[in-house]
Amino acid sequence: MNRKKDHSAAHAIRSRVLRGGSDRLWTYADFPDVGRMALAAALSRLVKAGELTRVRRGVYYRSKTTVFGPSKPDPEALVDAAFRARGEDALASGIGAYPRLGLTTQVSSTVTRATRRRVGRNFMSNTIPGLRVHTRLRPLAAQKGIRPVERVVLDALRDIGRIPDADAPDTLRRLRMLLRSGGLSYSRLARFAAVEPPRVRALLGALGEDLRSSPHETRIPDSAIRGLRASLNPLTGYAIPGVRSVLATARAWRVR
Repeated sequence: MNRKKDHSAAHAIRSRVLRGGSDRLWTYADFPDVGRMALAAALSRLVKAGELTRVRRGVYYRSKTTVFGPSKPDPEALVDAAFRARGEDALASGIGAYPRLGLTTQVSSTVTRATRRRVGRNFMSNTIPGLRVHTRLRPLAAQKGIRPVERVVLDALRDIGRIPDADAPDTLRRLRMLLRSGGLSYSRLARFAAVEPPRVRALLGALGEDLRSSPHETRIPDSAIRGLRASLNPLTGYAIPGVRSVLATARAWRVR
């Protein structure tokens, strides 16, 4: 009976892998409904059959045939798969993610992820030689449901003035444009910012008031602005050069 059950599980796993297409990474986390021993055995058989490649412990890859031979996994996708295999939350962050939002034109060879806890420096060294993975501690446990793009925006406010090829005014203009376009929810950002440093909350508050008062008025809920203001010490100031040249509301948020 157990042998029949294992065979059924192996067949289901193989079918799922084949349906998932090529050039895809798989981890144990992708099969939450399958027992660990049966899953390990099934994936091992797929490796022996040449249908999967074991990239590292708990991470498998189904390649795609190209004119140059079998494809290789995308480095960033591999990093994310490795985090999933460890049961770690990890979201795109920092210089590697900023070009995708138009915050800088510089491209980094370092893969940066926001995580709940520190990861060893040699985390990926045995998987992709030369790949550098940098982790940044972020309050992800208190930001349940945060989208990767929202994490990147909050990190951009943390890093403002230190983003390559972008000064503080450049960063704020781009974020203002993204919020006006409707691609980002200000209310969600304000909620997740509750556990961010005070300067992030002050910048986001000033940005929200600026959006409400500009000719291209954007709908920003009063409750979001009030919540950010109430979370700040009214006597604390934040020195961020160039912000007042972009946000007329910066003074009211003690940003100078």
